[in-house]
Amino acid sequence: MNGAGFDLVRGVTTVVFGPNGAGKTTLLRGLVDEIGAVAYQPQQPYLFRGLLGTNLGLGLSDEQSGLAGQYARRFGLGNLLAQPAFVASGGERARLCLARTLARPEDVFLLDEPLAAVDLAERPAIAATIRHALEGRTGVIVTHELEQVVALGDRLAIMIGGVVVQQGPVAEVMAQPTSEAVARAIGVTNVYDGVVVGDEGATSTVDADGVQLIGSGEVRVGQDVRVLVPAETVTLLQPDGSPTGGSARNRWEGTVVAMEPVGRLVDVVVDIGIPLRAIVTPGSVDVLGLGVDSRVVAAVKASSVRIVER
Repeated sequence: MNGAGFDLVRGVTTVVFGPNGAGKTTLLRGLVDEIGAVAYQPQQPYLFRGLLGTNLGLGLSDEQSGLAGQYARRFGLGNLLAQPAFVASGGERARLCLARTLARPEDVFLLDEPLAAVDLAERPAIAATIRHALEGRTGVIVTHELEQVVALGDRLAIMIGGVVVQQGPVAEVMAQPTSEAVARAIGVTNVYDGVVVGDEGATSTVDADGVQLIGSGEVRVGQDVRVLVPAETVTLLQPDGSPTGGSARNRWEGTVVAMEPVGRLVDVVVDIGIPLRAIVTPGSVDVLGLGVDSRVVAAVKASSVRIVER
């Protein structure tokens, strides 16, 4: 644990999440000083003069350079390595430096916003490569984007005001924020680990502990994935089916097991076979007559459910 209260857990990837100015980059720099031998990629990586291919292999052995080349090709840079570094775009520079960093031999990898300069369409594939490259190794990744937390992290550390205020397994921290400040920082999002069991093109079906969830994501049948269901997208209905729930393809019947005020709203936890949190208004609570042990139907549109590779 360092001065910010951060626990470095070996052999897993911890994502440090928090708003801009929370001290995340300062934490990474402090870890560089504490640990010494690390593979570190700053938020604005630097390229030297010369060719992109020359930059790719800087500081690497022949074997490591070959691995960096594999990553570069996966990142769509294969045809650019003979080009001078100064012609590279911000996204290309970020991908090249990431390929070089992932090929380094150190046991600890520190990555500061590695996907910030990468186009949205390219992020899932690059995130999957990062995750596979760091499997079984120690990684600390800084981000302020929630989707990157679930795509990249085994553990999550929430940082506010220069201090880590909560840390633990990703799903645990997101499901059980220990303070209102943490809840505000991450929002209320249901996170589940599961396996893709169906593919319908635009949507996929995931089995999470026996519960079927339909959502979107670049995944394939049989793949281990993580599923995000924002609590504010969950609609609660009477179990008699009188309100149809519109076009929501996800519909589960369950029992209310907990209710707690969150500001002017109410956080309702429904047991549908797995805990599902919904954020509703007090008016909805009154109309539905909600209380602990109430039976309800929870409905979520497939377009609101995000599936990311694990």
